[in-house]
Amino acid sequence: MRAAIDDGFHDHPKVLALLNHGLDGAAAIGLWTLAVSWAKGQADPDRPHLAGFVPRSLVVRWCGDDGPRLADMLVNVKPPGYEYGLWEATDDANWWRIHEFVQHQFLVEYAAKRDQAQRAARKRWGQDGPGLFDASADAGADADTERAQMRAHSGRNATTTTTTTKTNNPPNPPGGDLATAGFAAFWAAYPRKVSKPTALRAWAKAVRKADPDKIVAAAAAFAADPNLPPGQYIPHPGTWLNGERWNDPPLPSRNGRETQQQAMERGAAKAAQELAAERAARRGAHQ
Repeated sequence: MRAAIDDGFHDHPKVLALLNHGLDGAAAIGLWTLAVSWAKGQADPDRPHLAGFVPRSLVVRWCGDDGPRLADMLVNVKPPGYEYGLWEATDDANWWRIHEFVQHQFLVEYAAKRDQAQRAARKRWGQDGPGLFDASADAGADADTERAQMRAHSGRNATTTTTTTKTNNPPNPPGGDLATAGFAAFWAAYPRKVSKPTALRAWAKAVRKADPDKIVAAAAAFAADPNLPPGQYIPHPGTWLNGERWNDPPLPSRNGRETQQQAMERGAAKAAQELAAERAARRGAHQ
């Protein structure tokens, strides 16, 4: 799926208000653009209520220490007549949500068109049940066929009642179904991207043992380690997760001698890991 940006975006009052802040405003718009692109790639049209969330770890990865400040600019840009900015704050300080992401990215419409195409394909090929066109993603798509089969077997009319539950409150990431969003942050940070399905299974196990933010921070520190080996010698992400390597210290110097710059970078990486662990411990103490 491609991310959609309106052709009037450049002239929108929120964008113009940001540009009044000079380079910081332009940087915030760049952050918004990166986030829309990333979030569209992660979005599941069947679960729109989970779409549009952006983790702090990615914001920091894209924009460094200025990232959270730029994110707050996106939240607080509210020209007269606007109740929300380009982003919305959530109950969890480590997550933001892109305002009206589902509507502007046409996720519901995309899912409806996909479902219609799947139903038409099944009817065209005389398929009564799911499978040929991977209908597992749309288990209730052919409800008409199912009801006809029920009537044929029972000899009486069957009535199906569908109840739709709408929630206005976004879930608190990264719990529950949003574990996949946490995995996306890890995948973006980790320096070797191979065997993604295996890594996802390993991630599901790892987040039961450690705070997701700690794992992502450790992966980012590992990627930035000046002594990182050549790509073919970097562990697969699933291997790294299964080995609980987020607890490992920085890598030793490959040449046996450490320059001052390497020592500074190693210290910064260790400090980032310790800070993430401290934050995770504080959150655990308040739960």
